[in-house]
Amino acid sequence: MSEWIPVSERLPEEEKIVLITIDSSYYPRPCVDMGFYKVETKKWYWFNAEDIDTSIKVTGWMPLPEPYKEDAE
Repeated sequence: MSEWIPVSERLPEEEKIVLITIDSSYYPRPCVDMGFYKVETKKWYWFNAEDIDTSIKVTGWMPLPEPYKEDAE
């Protein structure tokens, strides 16, 4: 399993969808969502391409896990 990577340490590959930890006054505690970073605009985006409100801080990210696969019997 991958570890969380602080955005202060490193950013993901351009426009690669990753799990992100976000911190905002909207939520009582940090939460996880999917998003991607765009170098050209220096902004984070939700996975559906809407840019993330600047009051929401992305603090960390990690690659998406492999999809679940049922064992073939």
